[in-house]
Amino acid sequence: MASCYGKLCMLIAILLAGCNQNASNPGDQIGQRKLSPKPELNLPDSATTTELIDALVTVSQPGVGYTGGSSGTEFLPYQGTRTVGIVLLGAGYTSGSSNLRQIVKRGAAVVPELLKHIDDDRPINMQSMSGMMWMDFTDEYDFNRRLRSSPPEGVNFDKFLANSETAPRKHAITVGDLCFVALGQIVNRNFSAVRYQATGGLVVNSPTYSELLRKVILADWSKFTADRHHRMLVDDFASADHEFRRIGAYQRLAYYYPDAVEELVLTELSMPTFNVFTVESFCRETLYKTQTLDAQKLKYEEFIREHGDAFAAGVMDQLFHDLAWGWTADTSPEDTPYKGHPRKLLVHLFQQPEDVDIADQPIRDVPSASERARLIGALVHDRSQRIGDVVMRQYEQSPDEEYFASNCLRCLANRGYGEFLVKQLDNINLTEFRAKSLHLEYMRAISTSADEIVRARLFEILKTTTNPAYFIVALPCADDSQRERVFELAISVLEGLPADTDYGQSLLTMIGDRYPEKAESVYKTFLQTGSAKRADTICKVLWYGKPISVAVLSPLLDDKRPLPDLTVPIRVCDRAAEAISNTTDDISFDSSWSIAAKDKNILLIKQYSEQHTR
Repeated sequence: MASCYGKLCMLIAILLAGCNQNASNPGDQIGQRKLSPKPELNLPDSATTTELIDALVTVSQPGVGYTGGSSGTEFLPYQGTRTVGIVLLGAGYTSGSSNLRQIVKRGAAVVPELLKHIDDDRPINMQSMSGMMWMDFTDEYDFNRRLRSSPPEGVNFDKFLANSETAPRKHAITVGDLCFVALGQIVNRNFSAVRYQATGGLVVNSPTYSELLRKVILADWSKFTADRHHRMLVDDFASADHEFRRIGAYQRLAYYYPDAVEELVLTELSMPTFNVFTVESFCRETLYKTQTLDAQKLKYEEFIREHGDAFAAGVMDQLFHDLAWGWTADTSPEDTPYKGHPRKLLVHLFQQPEDVDIADQPIRDVPSASERARLIGALVHDRSQRIGDVVMRQYEQSPDEEYFASNCLRCLANRGYGEFLVKQLDNINLTEFRAKSLHLEYMRAISTSADEIVRARLFEILKTTTNPAYFIVALPCADDSQRERVFELAISVLEGLPADTDYGQSLLTMIGDRYPEKAESVYKTFLQTGSAKRADTICKVLWYGKPISVAVLSPLLDDKRPLPDLTVPIRVCDRAAEAISNTTDDISFDSSWSIAAKDKNILLIKQYSEQHTR
């Protein structure tokens, strides 16, 4: 087994696998109901909505909105739209339900049928769940805070505490729960029947359990029509209470009402933004260090004249952020890191009350530049030329701003801008030894393109680059028919690396994943230069108990050279021994041990290696 640290990580992963529904997903497995691991019964597209809902009893894998291993969002009809919130250590990937996806694809028309089943208490084919440390039935009910000032009565509060005598100790997900999730998917509300909450908690929002929640759902959605759905999504986009509300509205409009997308997006892209880093620097390095309120106001006004009115929203946002930093109910403002400046400035510059606190922060209606970048990066589900032209112009104004520029290129990847994208690739020096982060992000974005001229140019990069990082990023352009050619090109890149290098880890890992039958030979060849850096790289590639670890790494167990550039002295043999120890539970090794302790266990690992290489 690996180091003490590795053992601790494994122990934590086991202990935190507290909200489990099936053995294949460590984040979803504890429960009382012993169910068959039969796969979900996937119905054809021709199935009726009622048939799809009835088939939800066969759901056997967790998904977004009904997993105890994580929190997050995803619009099911579009692959690649998942955003992850909190993740339980050890939680596996949640594949979700194909029948639920089919229901969501049908949009507003299925809402009446979902409501008929909102009290459907038939359990699905997953084990009951309970929190490892605590469990709450909080009736969380998402709503757009800019369109509705307060939640309906009776939801969004903690009804039970973890130690309550009346709180259930487990929950079996029901068909009604999944109908609640499907409703949220359709109407752009984050309705989660079950989700993980740090630390070790399980939050349950079940309409089949809670009569109050069920009543609110029926009251809000019983008279739902396609027209109302369309208007609500438009309002969500134009008056979003947070950036992911707007992105979610875009995704649903693009899927259900594509004609509504173009004008909304163009209007939003025309609005000014502010730079959070510029604002933060101004507040902390200039504003807080100015002595008097009057002088601070003059500095603020000068800043707004220079940068524009949109930055006023950024300054207010930063002041509230810094007000929260280090603040507690028992802390004097003068004792916080910013010495009470945020509260005084909120009062003086923004007419907030004298006792303003975090709860008073208004919803910001001006997006930051990074929020705008994320929106642009999400604009991949329409093909509007007008949107593309605007995004291309904005890219050309800021081609060196890595985050913004790469999101623009992602937006343009499948809009017919193939020649433009190829020109961006042509500006990259493919033979430079150290890959530029900006160019890597360019290539990652452009590699999502299905345009033939783009894919052809990316394959040319595979054939000509000498940089392993650029090679890996261009790799999505190759299909299965080019498998052997890709291997030959990868070997060519490895052969071109310096004899003493720590480059190539991602390329070597790719070879192990895609060409396991050839990996051992490639790894041994890579080590033939005798470089300690190369030895360290191979140890990292084989760190997690790969089957070929012993055969490749055992010759390094006699190499006592120190690894370069480490703050803690570690020898090549130490790194190899620890990697090999990850292949067995019978031998421990930790590079932080004393030399004598390590040498003692290296002897044991040598014996173990001899037994497994005969």
